[in-house]
Amino acid sequence: MANVSPSHGKGEPWSQDQAFLSSLVHELKAPLATIEGSALLCRKWLDLGKLDALAFGEALDRIIRQSNRIREVIEGLRFLHTPANLRWETLDLAVVIQETLEEFASELKNKRIDVSVRDSVPNPKVRGEGILIKTVLRNLVKNALEAMADHQKELPKLEIRVSSPDDTVELAVQDNGTGMSIEIMKGLFEPYRTTKAWGSGVGLALCRKIVLAHNGRIWAKSRAGRGTTFFVSLPRVGEKENERRTSSGRRPRR
Repeated sequence: MANVSPSHGKGEPWSQDQAFLSSLVHELKAPLATIEGSALLCRKWLDLGKLDALAFGEALDRIIRQSNRIREVIEGLRFLHTPANLRWETLDLAVVIQETLEEFASELKNKRIDVSVRDSVPNPKVRGEGILIKTVLRNLVKNALEAMADHQKELPKLEIRVSSPDDTVELAVQDNGTGMSIEIMKGLFEPYRTTKAWGSGVGLALCRKIVLAHNGRIWAKSRAGRGTTFFVSLPRVGEKENERRTSSGRRPRR
């Protein structure tokens, strides 16, 4: 299978503006659908006069999470098309992982995906912009779920690992999905290139730009039919530096 550029009905390549709009629509559909569904449930409960405080609260939490996701999607796409101007802060990757998996909780449960997180680093802290770092992880998790949706030979498994070789923090997102051929791997991080009929061709290009702006590296290993692992390496914030920033009033994001 070869990489293809997104195209419209006549089979002609899209312009960057068309591709950008397609990406925006593609990324916003799911959170908007969740917000609408949750709001309709709340309205139904109100009309029936049947208010379950716990269920109502969970529906509102879903609306809040997906509203934040929309904001993060817009910030990510803005970043892809404008010069990098980061809002630096100290981030705990363990918290970023937890928050990201919470966003996918319903999908992971419905698809019966076995999820494991292996964190061998006591304090996996990095410097960067929280919204953008979470955007990277969200895109990698979403890619993994899509790859496993097309591969039904075994129980789908998603594994997220955090390690710390040298003075970096390395994040690995591994699936046991379809995997990729060498040909696909060659253009993996190029913008507006996708092999999926519904794909926007933006996610991995955006990940690459974000990671490079954070002085990091991103790469992948894959075998067709055996799954894919994406790796992200970022400079680690040492304990002394973290203490210095905390004592100066700049606390790490929790």
